[in-house]
Amino acid sequence: MRWTRLFADLESRLDAERDADLTAEVAERTRIEVGKVALVDRLRAAVGRRVVITTVAGTPYAAQVEAIGPDWLVVVDDWQDERLISLSSVAAIGQLPTAIAAPYDEARRQIAARLDLRHALRGIARDRSAVRVTTIGAVTMSGTIDRVGADFIDLAEHHLDESRRIGKVTSVQTLPIGAFVEAVRLNR
Repeated sequence: MRWTRLFADLESRLDAERDADLTAEVAERTRIEVGKVALVDRLRAAVGRRVVITTVAGTPYAAQVEAIGPDWLVVVDDWQDERLISLSSVAAIGQLPTAIAAPYDEARRQIAARLDLRHALRGIARDRSAVRVTTIGAVTMSGTIDRVGADFIDLAEHHLDESRRIGKVTSVQTLPIGAFVEAVRLNR
């Protein structure tokens, strides 16, 4: 009888150790998988959802994620203003769902990689939309993006409520894309 209890006790200890090992292994594999998740994949899963973005240049603001690229995102706020934000200038994202978008297949991944921040800025330049641009140093300028180079933009400065006209442009500023935080198209 004592032998039976001893073996039962040893068996239960062995089962507990196996359960603990399995729990530890699952936790470690989970940490490894989470370590492979990129912010852009979390943001792709948040398209259509409301988040709170804080950039290195300013205070937090709430907006809905509209589009995401490899190094940028577009959000729309309550006033329907569109913000093109460089991901490298995001200081924090609040209310970001924990969901992760399914990985792209190889062809889609290659296409997405080409749609970088310069591509998005070229779209704004092509539209000739007036924008308010903010740099990492919290310098804010308004005007129209004239051209987008490999690592810079030229911004023709003028008032947001005016179209880009020769007599209205006060100066042309060349901004390194690395200093770019956001371009805001106002819907007012």
